[in-house]
Amino acid sequence: MENHTSKSGPEIRNGTQAEADNLDRLHAQIHIIEGFRKIMRSKDIAEIICKHIDLKSAQMHLVARFDLKKTQADAILNMPLAELHELKAEEIESQYNDLTSRISALEEKESAHISSESK
Repeated sequence: MENHTSKSGPEIRNGTQAEADNLDRLHAQIHIIEGFRKIMRSKDIAEIICKHIDLKSAQMHLVARFDLKKTQADAILNMPLAELHELKAEEIESQYNDLTSRISALEEKESAHISSESK
């Protein structure tokens, strides 16, 4: 069997590369959702974005003010303002909880695969 290594961590074996890819995708999604969680507390996010002349300065401001990563700020800036304004904290939290559950399940499955192979 071929050995594979996931960007998210442990070595993956026995044809579970698809699971590792899925885990990587879920980690990327949760990273973006975490950015949205940080800005949800701000009522003036549209004003913050609009007052900047260009996307680069808006991005830098979001990164500094909300302690975001560049990818998180980019996801926020790429969302139409109307959609950004309509985001609901409950929906963001629900997505976050769903993603963390799915990640945990995949990581447990990965760990079980690795444990069973080391015996």
